[in-house]
Order: sequence, then structure tokens, then C-alpha cells
Amino acid sequence: MKQILGCLVVIFSISVTLHSQTQAIPTFETTIWFEDAVGNRDSIIVGSDPLVNDQYNPDFGETDIKTPFDSIFEVRATHRLSYHRRQYILSKKVVARMDDPSNPSVCPFADAVCFVKAKYQPVKVSWDQPLLVDNTCFDASFVTPNLRWELVLPFDLDWNSIRAKCMTRNSDYELYLDTKHIPSNEVPYLIKHPRANGMEDSITGVVIAIGRGLWLYPLCRIASSSESLLGLGYSHLSPNPTSETVTVGVKGEPGAQLVQVFNMEGRLLIETTASSDNAPVSLAVADFPPGVYAVVEHLEHGKRRFGRFIKL
Repeated sequence: MKQILGCLVVIFSISVTLHSQTQAIPTFETTIWFEDAVGNRDSIIVGSDPLVNDQYNPDFGETDIKTPFDSIFEVRATHRLSYHRRQYILSKKVVARMDDPSNPSVCPFADAVCFVKAKYQPVKVSWDQPLLVDNTCFDASFVTPNLRWELVLPFDLDWNSIRAKCMTRNSDYELYLDTKHIPSNEVPYLIKHPRANGMEDSITGVVIAIGRGLWLYPLCRIASSSESLLGLGYSHLSPNPTSETVTVGVKGEPGAQLVQVFNMEGRLLIETTASSDNAPVSLAVADFPPGVYAVVEHLEHGKRRFGRFIKL
């Protein structure tokens, strides 16, 4: 019996070693650091790769941590889309799905919600700013605890009220991350997680949005871009919400030369050239999963219009 147990231990050790040796490395990854008011530290790794899904990727180092958060200080993260579906896992590493990196138009990105349990507030969030500055793919990256950024359109006045920091112009962000300090105009990222005593913790989080895309992450591009806001406007989308088709534009207004539709991961789903007679463009979206989608209309002289529609 002892020999059999010994063999099993050896086999298990070999399998663990092989698994650790073959763990996949994402196409892009970077570390986000967290520190509380008395010097306790933790970190999260975020990144992207074309071979992952948007929920759980153990082969890329994601783990499903179910134990209670440390009572003093701990950070765990999840995929932002999984958070909205309420089917999330909590991990020390989150790898988002990206398109084929061999395509020069594809940029790496990160899209994670980091939940912070901190007894001693405020918390400082920091990142590798030089890494982001040196790559134009990351010029719209930002950090925010306010879910409202997902609900307003680019260049809407509401963006002025979003509590956020641009990651290419700052190296850290100090803020309060607990339920006692949520501003009245803010919608927090919030989870309920069990404690060891059977009670629940209410834990708030911040989004780490590393990526490129004026239509999706416009907070930092508003302040840094030399483009005139007069060249930007809002798309007319109807019906909205929709279940079958969405029409972009209205008769009588300048038509778009190119219309693009993106999902909220930043993936291009539709790209179509408009007709020469400025007629509105009708797009078939019946096969799209329910959710929110972004529309970008490219007009003459570099002008653009932006919009979002809801697919039922």
C-alpha cells in the first residue's frame, strides 16, 4: 500500500510540474499594483490573447478563488463582461480575448474589474506607465471605479463627472474604494462575497481599461486629442432597442462614407460602405447576442458620429 501511495504522489507531482511548465503565456500582459494607506500591497496581472474566452482560462493562469477575502487587504479581479453576466470567477490574473495579433490593425488590451478589500483607505492603484506611453495602442487607457462610463456616449457632457485617471498621463491613482465613500452620482462595481463567519462583505472595484478606441474609451482622448469637437456628433439609430435591424442615419442629413459596428470588447462586427446618395444604412443584427453595441460613422473631412444601440 505504501508503494502504491508513493507512486501516486510521484505521478501527481509530475503532473503538477508539467502543467506549470506548459502554462500558456498571453500575447500581452502587464501588472497592476495596489497599496493601502498603511503600506500593505497586492497586485493583479491583466492582459489579452486570441486563444482565451471571456470567462475563465486556467491554462493562462486564471484561478477561481472562492475563499473569503483577507480581512485587512486583498485584491482579486474578473472579466468585466463576466461581472455583468453575474457568472464571474475571482482571480489574481485576467486575460481578455483579442483578435489575431498578426493583423497590424489589432491592438492588445485589458478589460478587467479589480475588487479591493481594504481596511485602511485610501488605496493607491499604480501601473507601468512607460509601457503604455510607448505604444499608441494604449493611448485611450484609463482606470475608473464608476460603472457610468459604460452608460454614456463619447463626448457626452456626463463624461466630465466620471471619476477616472488616464493611464498614459499618470502612473498611479489614489482613491477610496469602499461602500462608505461612493459619490451620490456614481454607480459602483460591487460584489457580495462570503466571510468566514457566514456573513457577506460588500466589496467595490475599479475597471482597468487598457486599449485603443476613441469610441469605446474616450475619457483620455478627449483631453489629449487635437481633433475639434465640432467634427464629432451623435448617430441617429432606429429602432433602438432593436431585435432585427438598426438603421443608421436619417434622410436629409449628410451620410457616412463608412459605418462600423463594434461589440463592447472592441471587436469589429460590421464594416460597410454607405451608398453615394446619402441614404440611411440598414444593418442586420438579428444574429447578435443581446447586449450593447457601438456604432461609428466616418464622414467627410475626418468627421465622425458615434452612437450605441441595444440588441434585445
